[in-house]
Amino acid sequence: MKIKSVSVLALILLVLFSAIAVADEDTNDSDSDNSSGRRVQADDPRPVAIGVERNPSDAREKVQERLDDLREKYEERKNKIEELRIKQEDARERVKQKLEDFNSLRGELKSSREAAKASLRERLRHKSSEVLIDQVEVILNKLYAMQENENAPDNLSEVITFFEEKQELLQNEAITQGELIVLSKDIQGYWNKWEHNLRISAGKKINNGINGIINKAETFSERLQAVVDTLAENGRDVNAIQNAINQLKEDVVQFQQDYNVLRQAFNDAETKENKAEILNDAYDKLREMNRNLIENLRLIKVMFKATKEIEHNVEITTETSDELNELSDDSTDSFDDSGDDSGADDSGNDELEHNSEDVNGVDVQ
Repeated sequence: MKIKSVSVLALILLVLFSAIAVADEDTNDSDSDNSSGRRVQADDPRPVAIGVERNPSDAREKVQERLDDLREKYEERKNKIEELRIKQEDARERVKQKLEDFNSLRGELKSSREAAKASLRERLRHKSSEVLIDQVEVILNKLYAMQENENAPDNLSEVITFFEEKQELLQNEAITQGELIVLSKDIQGYWNKWEHNLRISAGKKINNGINGIINKAETFSERLQAVVDTLAENGRDVNAIQNAINQLKEDVVQFQQDYNVLRQAFNDAETKENKAEILNDAYDKLREMNRNLIENLRLIKVMFKATKEIEHNVEITTETSDELNELSDDSTDSFDDSGDDSGADDSGNDELEHNSEDVNGVDVQ
């Protein structure tokens, strides 16, 4: 599993949640302000201004502070994770090279004379120890990177301790062939089981995170619908925004259905025989949901922008109207083409991939 500590996707979810929350606050404030402002009459020819006058720079500064804080924390985590990733890749390359040397020595041992076997077995024992040391280093650098994520597994410290103890045992120059065999099996068995459970746990968290954002988006759309209804009553052309709201509502229903499907899939991945296949399919669905979620966030932002334009300028600009129509179409297509990854941006999701090559176990017998 190419663990990037699940940090990139978690950051995406955090930024999405923050953006929707800010938009929601502004819409909520507008509703609150309007209740204390002038009452809008159907025959009132004056432009509708939903909300009392206030300093718009305050809201912008608030958003900017949040974004700056998120960006700073993200950069710090990213830099540290990148350092660990470099160490991890270096160790992985050493594993590959030493495995080649190990296999070459095994070939020599099989074809060698009896007198030379003792020396070759000793060299083989030493080489297998080196391979295991580097494999454990790969794993530990993955685990250290995961520590940088606020959603790190609860038992991560326990897992790190397990592998650090194995690493210390492997540093013993006097370790026997039999002890290496036992350690190799322990490392491989522990990692494979924990990695599978980790993917289930991380998948559940991401699924729940997406569901939380969708619930927030649903609340936002309801508030925005109330604003749009008021604008429509006062003769404003809100067709483009209404179409976008309708599309968002349809997407929310689809997201909720996908959430329930995934929740069951992650439960099945804990018990059923084909659990690996189930888990891989579930992660494919998560990637699809992540792409669709990003499209819906873009749609929400443009809807919010369009509403403000109608409030202050009577009508939506052509540019914003085109954005709304384009994003509404893209949102629909993203669900319809659920099996097509063409053109999709999967950046940030390779931490979801499974990579069993990091610990294969070394047959030193």
